[in-house]
Amino acid sequence: MIKEINGKIIFNVIGFYICWWLTIFGTSKGYYFTGPLSVVLFLVIHFYKVTNHKKEDLFLIICFPPMYIFMNVINLKFKEEKEEKIKKKK
Repeated sequence: MIKEINGKIIFNVIGFYICWWLTIFGTSKGYYFTGPLSVVLFLVIHFYKVTNHKKEDLFLIICFPPMYIFMNVINLKFKEEKEEKIKKKK
């Protein structure tokens, strides 16, 4: 049982970091859709792989809105900085 739980935790941690870095990399290159797409893909895989959804669903419902807002703030900051650089070049 502990090995199964540890495997799920490792899967979630690795998936989270992959999605996080894809979001950061995509935003820095101007591809703002890579973050949300990677999260949707991860969630599809996650829900297919994980069988006990109650605790994970509650966790996602609690954590998703603050993380979504935080990621959007970061995306807007990068976008504004990029626009300022473009304006300075002109």
